[in-house]
Amino acid sequence: MTLWYRAPEIICRKSKYDLTVDIWSLGCIFGEMIDGKCLFQGDSEIGTLFKIFHQLGTPTLSYSNGNYSEFKHEFPKFEKKPFAFKNNIGDDAIDLLMCMLSLTPESRPNATNCLKHPFLKSLDTSMLPVKYE
Repeated sequence: MTLWYRAPEIICRKSKYDLTVDIWSLGCIFGEMIDGKCLFQGDSEIGTLFKIFHQLGTPTLSYSNGNYSEFKHEFPKFEKKPFAFKNNIGDDAIDLLMCMLSLTPESRPNATNCLKHPFLKSLDTSMLPVKYE
């Protein structure tokens, strides 16, 4: 998996992860489509992780209770901050992006729930081969 789209739980070596790592990657791609550049351009795993934390905030100590062997309590503490996109994309798009980029995998929506999000529900889906309700 390309480093810039890698979910933080993979970088932190969580012992078990699920399909929400794909939702994280899709969130990174969605953000890149919005801004025209990759959101978390690190030059290494730790560099990418710190870019994620710099934008989304450093997780609390409870994050490390989820079997993240490489999450260190000594990591720099960053506060969450809003994305500074060049374009005004609207609140629904930002909400979907933030859901997809949740640091807590259990909080990320699955693909079906993403498709039900108001931002995607407002798009013309008549060209899709499968109808999602």
